[in-house]
Amino acid sequence: MRRGIVMALWGSLLGGIGGDIMSQEPSPQPRLLTEIIDVKLAVREKAPPELEVTVRAQTPTPGFTDVRLLRGVYRTPPKDGIQDYFLLATPPEGIVIQVLGKTTAQDVWSDFPPWVKGVRIHGIGSGVKVKMLREATR
Repeated sequence: MRRGIVMALWGSLLGGIGGDIMSQEPSPQPRLLTEIIDVKLAVREKAPPELEVTVRAQTPTPGFTDVRLLRGVYRTPPKDGIQDYFLLATPPEGIVIQVLGKTTAQDVWSDFPPWVKGVRIHGIGSGVKVKMLREATR
């Protein structure tokens, strides 16, 4: 660990002479976020109707990028009528301050199917939230 820090400092002091020492490390991959703070649903009554899903989540550190709310794909619609979503983000590279951060993601689903009764947003562990549509919204 100490050697890696010394080499990184040495590389930055040289200003890029001799190549980037840290470039050999793989870049961080997107991962599920741990805690879903809240979920908001809105139905836009237009032709075709749209379901807007907005999610706020907590990140373990600030600086997460490429935040995406991915909709699950099914061969057959789920029996419970709950559409699954997965909230992914790419962690920051390098040394970051160890304080909690927050992020937001949104998906707009045009012409969503009539079987959708709600959404389930997946995080890690207890980071799963379910939000139901009201009967009157569709």
